[in-house]
Amino acid sequence: MKKFTLLMSFILLLSWQGMTQTTLYLTTSGGSYPTEKWVNITDGPNGTGTVLWAQGDGNYGNGQGLVTDSAFTIVDGTTYYINCYDRYDDGWDGTTYQIRTAPAGGGILVVNNGGVSPDDGNDDDASGSWEVMDDERESSEAFSYMPAACMQPSNLSATLVTSNSASLGWIENGSATSWNVEWGTSGFTQGTGTMVSGTTNNPEPITGLSPSTAYEFYVQADCGGAGTSSWVGPFAFTSAGTCGVFTVDLEDSYGDGWNGGYIDIYINGVLYAGNITLAGGYGPETVQVPVNNDDIVSIDYTAGSFSYENEYRVYNQSAVLVATEGASEVTPNDIGDYTIPTGLTACPACPDPSLLTATAVTATSASLGWFENGSATSWNVEWGTSGFTQGTGNMVSGTTNNPEPITGLSPSTAYEFYVQADCGGSGTSAWVGPFAFTTLCSAPVISSFPWTENFDGVTTPAMPCGWIVDNVNADTYTWITGTTASSAPNSMQVRWNSSEAANDWSFTPELVLVGGQTYQLSFNFAVAGTTFPEKLKVMYGSAQNVAGMTDLLFDSTLTNTVFDTAFATFTPATSGSYFIGFHNYSDANMFRIYVDDVTVEEVMTDTCSIPSNLSASNITPSSALLNWIENGNATEWDIEWGLQGFTLGTGNAEHVVSKPHLLNNVLTPNTAYEFYVRADCGNGDTSLWVGPYLFVTPPCMPIGLELGNDTTLCSNQSLTLNAPAGGPYGYSWSTSESTSSITVDTASLGGNGTYNITVSVIDFSTMCIYNDAINVTFSICTGIKENSSIGFAVYPNPTNGMLTIRADEKGTVEITNLQGKVVYKNTLNSTSQVINLSENAKGVYFVSITTSKGVEVQKIVIQ
Repeated sequence: MKKFTLLMSFILLLSWQGMTQTTLYLTTSGGSYPTEKWVNITDGPNGTGTVLWAQGDGNYGNGQGLVTDSAFTIVDGTTYYINCYDRYDDGWDGTTYQIRTAPAGGGILVVNNGGVSPDDGNDDDASGSWEVMDDERESSEAFSYMPAACMQPSNLSATLVTSNSASLGWIENGSATSWNVEWGTSGFTQGTGTMVSGTTNNPEPITGLSPSTAYEFYVQADCGGAGTSSWVGPFAFTSAGTCGVFTVDLEDSYGDGWNGGYIDIYINGVLYAGNITLAGGYGPETVQVPVNNDDIVSIDYTAGSFSYENEYRVYNQSAVLVATEGASEVTPNDIGDYTIPTGLTACPACPDPSLLTATAVTATSASLGWFENGSATSWNVEWGTSGFTQGTGNMVSGTTNNPEPITGLSPSTAYEFYVQADCGGSGTSAWVGPFAFTTLCSAPVISSFPWTENFDGVTTPAMPCGWIVDNVNADTYTWITGTTASSAPNSMQVRWNSSEAANDWSFTPELVLVGGQTYQLSFNFAVAGTTFPEKLKVMYGSAQNVAGMTDLLFDSTLTNTVFDTAFATFTPATSGSYFIGFHNYSDANMFRIYVDDVTVEEVMTDTCSIPSNLSASNITPSSALLNWIENGNATEWDIEWGLQGFTLGTGNAEHVVSKPHLLNNVLTPNTAYEFYVRADCGNGDTSLWVGPYLFVTPPCMPIGLELGNDTTLCSNQSLTLNAPAGGPYGYSWSTSESTSSITVDTASLGGNGTYNITVSVIDFSTMCIYNDAINVTFSICTGIKENSSIGFAVYPNPTNGMLTIRADEKGTVEITNLQGKVVYKNTLNSTSQVINLSENAKGVYFVSITTSKGVEVQKIVIQ
């Protein structure tokens, strides 16, 4: 790392006093690897002499990189050197520099190495560290600047370019207020062009141009007594065609340019501009294409790598988008064929219509519209089913309607149409199209009942024909069909909005109802989660919209995740068309609500009214109390109940003469049931069935039945076994006893041996049954002596809790209390083993030793 010391002697500063000075602006730009570059400006070649300006603080690596409009001041007419360095000494990788008299690319260009990226041709420093200045220097270019008495203009431009005029402009870098301008066709020799002398206009308007013609112009400042500047130019521009200018924009969705892709633009089959590409970035790269009336513009696209990232757009002379290729990550196509030629017609005598539409589409009619781009007031329209061949469709000639109404269409059918402008004496446009549209289904009119919609006849998420959805809050979510259903596969449903309350309606098709006739609405409903309550309101009225809903049928907050059924009866006052609306108005961030099997049926107009408000209460694991409201005078009813989902007619049927009705000890714990009810008004007159109503029995609750662990006793001992007492219980022991407690011994069981004792307890209040079992072993026990037959001793006895067991061989030891409960059990792995029983209660215990020689039991006492 070397450090340049910026030197400036006091004597030199004094010598500058009284000399004119100019501030210049340095910019480095473009290329690759910007952090390798570094610049300084000295008054000697190759970085020698005094450093006038340097990046950073003059150290290598401090301030390296590109600079924009970095200002420094020189003495006018003095020679300086701009020195360019690269820490890899491999050239500036395409980066260039320029020094100008004004920032932002303005003023006069002083020096720029001829526009060439600095590179001395050597590459002897690959370490990447800052080293010897001479090794890393790529160029050292001399420059000086002496302001002219009359400064040159700069930044020439041509604006407001039309087919026959333009405005020629420039930046005045001095104080001139008068200029000389010379212009002509591209390549003209100065002195032979059209001269505008002493103009005070900037910009200077010129006229008399020819359409689609390349021009150039020069400009010179006139400073009066100070003379004139040198001429500046040429600046090239092209006049618009008689039609104007088409604009082509190139873009790239990834932002790395077109990767070798390009377009060629042809006018009337002749190449206008070739190899147009987007070198890098997202774009746009813009190309102006002057066009004359009726010119045909063709664009030929050649793909490079990642062509699906490329897109180009064409705008006509009115800046209207007329063509797009490559949208939505699809490789672009050509526009037209320049070999014919075909393509986009510029300012045709009879412009093509555009923006075709189909509105007011019904099952049998539609209005076909378009945008007229010229002055035509008459059009030809041809329409037919999708894919029809032009000339075989339905022709409407010379219509003055836009849109054009058509009728006689078939429901649920795909159609297409074409349109052509008729410009009278100017001929006709090309046919434009096809534009596709599909007619609506023929909404059903329901006049026969019962009617049911199960939503199974459509492909989700489409709604059945005739159902209208109104997303009142205009959010993303509303009623659709989905696959969670009470009758597979589909239901109507709507999901949550995390930040906004629901406000969504779904309306049935038209229902033709009779005034004075009572109807029953039923539907199945469920929600996606019990902790996400949903709000559902159902209304009916005479119009298929929110305002038409006038009468409430149902309104509830729903939490059931298993489908349940809702019922409502209604009687329209007059005959006519009615609609039922389902309104979800759940709070924000709930879950999903499902509706299925919507049914409307007539209620017979007799004296037997339909029961309502079904319920189930006092539900136990085996029983439930069923109830309902009698809406007439019936005193008898038919009930049918069964497991959830059973089909009416296959369940358990009962005829009852009172309510509520108890299903007593006939149900299974932890099971879902449903029931239906209808009124029996006598003489064979019954109401419609109402239901199902869903209820679930709870599981059996533990009662504390525990007989203990398996145990071993001496043949002269007994064991008392206890089952829970105190409830309405019944007992059944394997010993044939029926009390809550029993005592077993060898006398009652039939001698020594192992016995499996079982008990079954029934809770008569719930009909829950509980079972348990224990293995009890009785064997001959002898007093334990030193000369025990299996060779073991237990001591001390009585003991304070610390007990020693000595045996001749390994075996198992088990210690039980008087109730037979095992308090200790382990393997006897040594001939002498100490057991700590001090945590056990004081009293009598039995030590049972089992070895290969047999089993012996010793009674011990813990004091």
